[in-house]
Amino acid sequence: FMVPNFIDTTQFMPGDKAAARRHFDLPQDALIVLCCAAIRRYHKRIDHLLAEFELAAGRTDRDILLVVAGGREADTDEIIAEGSTRLGTKVRFLPNVPRNGMPMLYQAADVFTLASLHEMFGIVLLEAMATGLPVVCNDAPIFRSVVGPAGVYRDIDIPGNLADGLTVLFDDEHRAAVAREARPWVDGRFSTTVVMRDIVSMYASVLDGARND
Repeated sequence: FMVPNFIDTTQFMPGDKAAARRHFDLPQDALIVLCCAAIRRYHKRIDHLLAEFELAAGRTDRDILLVVAGGREADTDEIIAEGSTRLGTKVRFLPNVPRNGMPMLYQAADVFTLASLHEMFGIVLLEAMATGLPVVCNDAPIFRSVVGPAGVYRDIDIPGNLADGLTVLFDDEHRAAVAREARPWVDGRFSTTVVMRDIVSMYASVLDGARND
């Protein structure tokens, strides 16, 4: 059996974007790219994300903002300083956002991205998609299985490829088309209702097998 993680899709869902941006003091008219991950170099590669976003930002005249939200690590302050040097006002760091504030933070964004090359699963991907966000991530089997049609995939181990994926979603029509796939994908595969049904089915199958033995 393979039973995935799940999320509460009544908690993570599309909402009032303008209100969410006011709450976090984010610009109303910017295109916001959100990353939710521990603010560190190792594994989460936030330093790589900064460099790739800088490259992508140089390809558009529109007002864009990178928001990085996550727990503090030993090198967080260094990364924040690097981000300010590279991107100035085009980046905002939000360390240690309370868990109950995360649904609204997703609602403030337009695009979600991860710079990590691999994850065991990636609950943040489900949270983002349940909120209606398209995803830019590494082209790895686990990410494809979780994100499905709601993602733009690139081999982001190669410099410039994450920037390419982000640039694709700077186009309003393309971004909207990918975003439309996000919520239905999560509802059909990763909602509490669906996964609990699969768990019950799994145990029923095991019980039937034990009885037959």
